[in-house]
Amino acid sequence: MKPFLLCCIVLGVVAFTACGGGTVAGTTPPPPTYTIGGTVSGLHGTVVLVDNGGNSLPLTANGTFKFPGTVNSGASYNVTVNTQPSSQTCDVTNGSGMATSNVTNVQVTCTNVTTTYTIGGTASGLTGTLVLLNNASDSLSIATNGSFVFKTAISSGANYNVTVQTPPSGQTCAVANGSGKATGNVTNIQVTCTTATFTIGGSVSALAGTGLVLQNNGGNNLTITANGPFTFSTSISSGSTYNVTVLTQPSGQTCTVANGSGTATSNVMNVQVMCSGTVTYTIGGTVSGLTGTVVLQNNGGNNLSLSANGSFTFSNPVSAGSTYNVSVLTLPATQSCSVANGSGTANSNITNIQVTCTTLTYTIGGTVSGLTGSGLVLQNNGGNNLAVSASGSFTFSTKVNAGSTYNVTVFTQPSAQTCTVANGSGTANSNVANVQVTCTTNSGNPTISVNVSGLGSGQSVQLSDDKGDVLTFNSNTTLIFASTYTSGANYAVNVSSQPSTQACTPTYFAGTISSDVTLTATCASGATRPLGTVSGVSSVACKGSISNGVCQQMTVSCPGVPNVLAFVKTNSPSGTSKGTVTYGTGTDGNGLYDSIFTFGDTAVQNVLNAGYTTVQISWGTPFNSSQPNGWVQGPGGVLAAACRYATVTKWIYDNVQNNTSLPMCATANSGGAGALAYALSQYGSSNILSMAEVTSGPPTGRLDWGCGCQAGKVAVSCGATTTVGTCFGAADSPVWDSAYSPSLNPGNPYCSNAAVHSVLPPGGLDYFLGDSAEAPGATYNFPNTFVNLVFGGQDTSSAIPIGQDWFNHITSTSKTGQECIADAPHSIANAADGAAQIATDIINHCTK
Repeated sequence: MKPFLLCCIVLGVVAFTACGGGTVAGTTPPPPTYTIGGTVSGLHGTVVLVDNGGNSLPLTANGTFKFPGTVNSGASYNVTVNTQPSSQTCDVTNGSGMATSNVTNVQVTCTNVTTTYTIGGTASGLTGTLVLLNNASDSLSIATNGSFVFKTAISSGANYNVTVQTPPSGQTCAVANGSGKATGNVTNIQVTCTTATFTIGGSVSALAGTGLVLQNNGGNNLTITANGPFTFSTSISSGSTYNVTVLTQPSGQTCTVANGSGTATSNVMNVQVMCSGTVTYTIGGTVSGLTGTVVLQNNGGNNLSLSANGSFTFSNPVSAGSTYNVSVLTLPATQSCSVANGSGTANSNITNIQVTCTTLTYTIGGTVSGLTGSGLVLQNNGGNNLAVSASGSFTFSTKVNAGSTYNVTVFTQPSAQTCTVANGSGTANSNVANVQVTCTTNSGNPTISVNVSGLGSGQSVQLSDDKGDVLTFNSNTTLIFASTYTSGANYAVNVSSQPSTQACTPTYFAGTISSDVTLTATCASGATRPLGTVSGVSSVACKGSISNGVCQQMTVSCPGVPNVLAFVKTNSPSGTSKGTVTYGTGTDGNGLYDSIFTFGDTAVQNVLNAGYTTVQISWGTPFNSSQPNGWVQGPGGVLAAACRYATVTKWIYDNVQNNTSLPMCATANSGGAGALAYALSQYGSSNILSMAEVTSGPPTGRLDWGCGCQAGKVAVSCGATTTVGTCFGAADSPVWDSAYSPSLNPGNPYCSNAAVHSVLPPGGLDYFLGDSAEAPGATYNFPNTFVNLVFGGQDTSSAIPIGQDWFNHITSTSKTGQECIADAPHSIANAADGAAQIATDIINHCTK
């Protein structure tokens, strides 16, 4: 029998029985195991592999790999991808089989998975076609506002950069959120387009005139004042046309435009405006304060002689852009003149040069010798007094204008002495220091001397004292009355006969004598009579019915009469003043016009409402009750006293109006009309007054008629009867008595004695005529002043015929007018229509 193999496995022991060979006994060996692995390529992330669905292996790098653990020989294996890497796909080859040895040929190949995203956003403000560009290659044309998307998508994670390749015509476009990395569809890119604007400008050359106006596109105007660059204020849209033209040519020139039109694709700065032609401008200004002749010069050659204040213009104009230099070539004989704004460059007519002239002044003085007594008072020019207490040098406090005369006299002699003056008069062309006053001791009673100055050639004047002595002067000199006085006695001296073409003031001197006295009489015509001075101007509480006034008081000093106080009330209109109008009341001038007359406020307020500055003049009431005689206060006579009104009028002209280009006008009633007539005929006020509304007077035109009462009745053109008497009578004559200081001679009130008692002063009626507005030398030609005479139909006073006589003498008849207010009394502003007519006359005629 053949042997057989019996295999038994017991407790791990295998027994072999081999046929014919017997039985092999021992331990059974384990089966072999093998690893499973391979290689990875193309991996960019993390891939997770599994074998047989359970053995997991994450891989993050390319190269070989091997699963952990082993498999038995002959066992099967199956390698798969459990988790793919981000953005990749990994494929496995040779991934399954039966392990008969270590497996190393599993191949895992990873390839990228491509994800793409669109790029887009919104466009706004488009007016044309916009071309965008992404990443410098992908272009997109957009013609409408709203959303847009580029045609080509980009890979996930790829960069994008959107820019403007071509903006719409005339626009600029800006891109916001235009670049980044695509991790999803991009939709937030914003493209904003705006229309471009450009400025239009250029340069101007050779411009010399004024008034050049350029215009762009028929509407945008530009005024050019100098050469150089210019730019219109309004820009224009890109691609729009421009057209620059000359709208207004400059004075004296013609300007042309080059490069003036085109299409704006950028700022335009090449427009050229070229001007040609010569432009000239006048050189001038104003002169003030001039009393002589000044010669001005421009640029060292063009001379201009001026003899009056006001505007001036040189005869030779200068080229535009040229310099001018105005200087004083020759000064007036007695003045110095300064020039303001005199040099510069002429770019227009020059009118602001100011030439201001001031009168030179000189001191007057000398020496006194032999003085032993007390009380010596010297006087210069009848007004500036100087008390001297000892021998030696002296100088008057008030200087005199260069070229003016001076006349030093003894105003009050020292006790028990008589002083005489040598070298006492002359013309001041420098400081005067050679006046000699020699005093000697008196041996008897005091005497009265009279010094006469200003007496014209061929003229004669007589003065009488109250002792019946008469002095006749045929030249300017000092004479002594023959009679002497007892110390402490009163004296009175009169001008008893005036010169034929002059009137000498004061006409009446009075006082108490204690030593020798020298009186001064100054002779002048109406054209040369000097004014007084104003000092001590101060503000006072305002009075009167019209509110918002400014009130001032001042001291008025005039030759030959005592100082008095004057008061003015000024009301200013709203807006720029058209001129200044003064108001004076009747009799002695005490009172404000707006209150003393029933409708005085109408006459003032209507003029104020019409745009004029109003100035009311009072000589006391309601500001001061200590001057009952007002402007008529003596001694000195009415003619000398009237200097006060004329002086205040000039002060108002210089200080309230202070503008020579505007008119100044005046109105006054009755006695105030008398002061106004004196100002015109005897004090030269017609040089500053453009209009005078003279109402119910002047009663002082002929004091010989009013005080003398010998003229009878005179025909008048307005009044209750066809003829009106000229006599002042007992009612009106005392008004004028105060001018002759009757308190020093109580038995001889001049005007009342003559009017009531027919007792005439020395010189008789000629004395009163010489003290009147119509006194010898009176001026009746008023070329600058419109004189309007207004009477009331119910007025039967003597002021009417006397006023008519003065008016009839006026020779400048083309500048006169006369009216009658039928229902008005002597105080015309007491009638409503009278006050309204006064205001209307002033408004209509108060013009330059």
